[in-house]
Amino acid sequence: MDDQPLPTAWSFVRALKMSKRWILHEFETLLSHRELAHMTVLQFDGHGLGDPGLQALAKTTNLPKLQTLRLRHNDIHGPGLVDFAASKHFPDLRELSLKGNELGDEGITEFVESPHFPALRTLDLGMNILTPSTLSALFASAHRDSLCALDLSRNGLEDHALCGLTTSHRLPSLTHLTLSYNTFCETVFEDLVESQQLQTLTHLKAHGNLLNTKATKTLANSVTANRLQHLHLGHNHIDDEGAIALFTSPHLTSLTHLDLSYNPLTSESIKVLLRSPLLAQLDEILLVAPSIDVDILESLLSHPALRPHARQRLFEVQPEQQLQSWAKKHNITFTRHTKKAELAKQLCASH
Repeated sequence: MDDQPLPTAWSFVRALKMSKRWILHEFETLLSHRELAHMTVLQFDGHGLGDPGLQALAKTTNLPKLQTLRLRHNDIHGPGLVDFAASKHFPDLRELSLKGNELGDEGITEFVESPHFPALRTLDLGMNILTPSTLSALFASAHRDSLCALDLSRNGLEDHALCGLTTSHRLPSLTHLTLSYNTFCETVFEDLVESQQLQTLTHLKAHGNLLNTKATKTLANSVTANRLQHLHLGHNHIDDEGAIALFTSPHLTSLTHLDLSYNPLTSESIKVLLRSPLLAQLDEILLVAPSIDVDILESLLSHPALRPHARQRLFEVQPEQQLQSWAKKHNITFTRHTKKAELAKQLCASH
């Protein structure tokens, strides 16, 4: 990109998402144009802009209406975020995604303690090797009261990482929390309950951890879990006892989406689900476990309390070989070219 003014049409552009790899000079040149004044969305993922790119962005005054900024996988480290945190040019920023960088304690601490982003609602810090001290700074910040969604996935976090929540009470608006693909095991939900943070959450994603029955029971037995609508606990170590605690909990009255895929469940917990009032309130339940008896699983799929969309989604996540077996049983014609989604749809219609 040269230094010539952008075409007049650029003044009407509201969102810019670049897929090709830009070099730093091109990015800096773009930021120098006043025609970007009405831009609200800027997405430059995987461009290797590094700290100089974020520092250039921090200096520009040509994006006063920017609301969404996504700079994922850009080799950004602490210095760039420190400068961005000091910038006063983005008062309307609502979403910031910095997934897949190496931001460091100093950069994140400076940002979360910055008073210059009062409108921030969504913060994605996934894949940044966060430390407990960094999270403590986030939880204690007096400037993140408006934060509604926080992504801490893929950071190698352990149970003690969220203990700062128990003394902060600084995220009163948080409704969406993503903790996926860390190494949380037993006490992570204890911290959520003790901090009273659980009572604000409507969406909790914690798949791909080491969560066990104790953790699941803590969640199921909490009276503050009554606002949870989406609960994703797939790919953990939750057994029948933990699943039954969820299925029989009197507190999950708002739950509409439940994912327990690829946990070591057996038919025993599914039998309890078949008798649970929870089944009728779910719009989606995802269960994939080799130890569940096929006949019990089909009983679930045929249950009159199971909502149509939930039945469709449950069929869709089953192994294709199992779908073909059921199709033969119900005389549903298919070929090796029949797509899995179409086969699931036909099976759903037959149940």
